[in-house]
Amino acid sequence: MRGINKVTILGRIGQDPEVRYTQGGDPIVTLSVATDDSYTKNGQKVQQTDWHRVVVFGRMAEVAANYAKKGDPIYVEGKQKTRKWQNKEGQDVYTTEVQVTPRGELQLLGTRANSGGDQQQQQSRPAQQSAPQQQAAANAPAPGGYANYDEDWDDDVPF
Repeated sequence: MRGINKVTILGRIGQDPEVRYTQGGDPIVTLSVATDDSYTKNGQKVQQTDWHRVVVFGRMAEVAANYAKKGDPIYVEGKQKTRKWQNKEGQDVYTTEVQVTPRGELQLLGTRANSGGDQQQQQSRPAQQSAPQQQAAANAPAPGGYANYDEDWDDDVPF
């Protein structure tokens, strides 16, 4: 049986990305990503933060290097790897990280500034549109690609 090595993380970037380059000039970006969890113990809510080392390769590394900032929400899909190396004293050291290769996924979900009340204020103000813009918006498909979402479309479902 073949196993699956897939890690999915939704969290916040803990510090600005560290960028280094291979001998061939390709970027490698290291991110520190925090995920939060909470549970109740003896009636008290306990917050727990876990830190994940994320290493990004290829084109996604360029994107992370240029756009990712401390505090930004991020979605990461990759594989878990544990590397063994020797420190200056000659001792074996193990590092576990999530590697995001071109087969993985990295999505910057916006900035901390855009995730709060400013976004709600922008949404509450209607945008001024010209008559052609209003007509185009009325004829555009609904979100998700369903052109006639309000219509009764379940008549064709065979069950």
